[in-house]
Formats: sequence, structure tokens, C-alpha cells
Amino acid sequence: MNRYIYFSKAIRISVLLPGALFLLLVRSGCTGFFSAVSAIAVHELGHLAAGRFLGLRVSSFTLGLFGADIRYGGVVGYRDGLIVALAGPLANVICGIAVLPFLPSFAICGFAYAALNLAPVGVFDGGRILRALLFCRFEYRTAGTVYNAVSFSALFLLYLCGVFVLLCTSFNASLFFLCCYAFFAAVTEQKN
Repeated sequence: MNRYIYFSKAIRISVLLPGALFLLLVRSGCTGFFSAVSAIAVHELGHLAAGRFLGLRVSSFTLGLFGADIRYGGVVGYRDGLIVALAGPLANVICGIAVLPFLPSFAICGFAYAALNLAPVGVFDGGRILRALLFCRFEYRTAGTVYNAVSFSALFLLYLCGVFVLLCTSFNASLFFLCCYAFFAAVTEQKN
């Protein structure tokens, strides 16, 4: 079964994305929908701008359920990886501060997306930041062990928060599903 819609060899969109966007529109209304989609777009543009600034070439761009997966060609060093990973949340925070008086729902969405992405879970920016910092400082085996322990512990705590939100908010399962996605993406990433 094909999981992506291909617009070119380098640009793909998850086949689940249109359905997820429709559910977001129905559940959140137009304001919530446009705030969430705009916050995600600003975040990903931050990553792309940092990569461009560092001279990295995008080899593939995949739009998924919870943002984009941007792959760069060649070897990306830990320093460059750290800068690119920090650029997305930083773009959300800067843009959120700039528009807070005018568009508070967009600003709050951007702040929340940045905070979630800074969680030290492997598939989020926080996990990439943690990986870059650990592998720059420690030998490979120690860094990998610490990275896996912190990443899965943070994911477990996020999962517990998702269950709590699920039970306390009349079945708002978004954080719970996000945790399931992060877990399966982390397991898949470990195998590759």
C-alpha cells in the first residue's frame, strides 16, 4: 500500500494528511485550522531557511500528519543539524511574539507547537538537538545509550500526558495519537 502522494521524487505528501486536515477543520473550526496550519508552515520554513543559510541542499521534503520531514543531501554535521533543528521552534517563537497582539490564537498555536517540538523525543526537534549535543560531547556508544534512554523516557511521559488529556477532556485524543505516531516513528528510525 502506497503511503505517499508523489509530486516529484523529492516532494511527497502522506495520503493521511488530507483526512487529518479535514478532521482538524471540523474539530477546531476555521480559526483553529488556519492557526495550526500556519504555525506548522512557519516552523518548517524556519528549518528550510536555516538549511539554506548553511548551504545545505534539500534532497526530499515529505509532508506528514504532524509536520514535515526535510532530508538534506550529503553529510550534515552535528553543528549544522543543531542549528537547523533549533530554527523551527525559534521561528515559531519569534513569529508568535510578533503577532501576539493581533492574532493571539495563531501565537498560542505557534508557542505550543514549538514547545511540543522541543520535547527530547527522537522524531521531534528536541530529539535532534539532544542527539547533536550528546554525539558532539561523548563517544558513540555512551551518547547512543543516553540518547535512547532520555528519548524513550520523555516519550513515555508525553504518552502519560496524552492519556490524562484523553480522559479529562471528553476524548480529545490528539496528544495520545501524536505519542503513538512518535513511538512508531522512533521504532522505525531505530531499525533504519
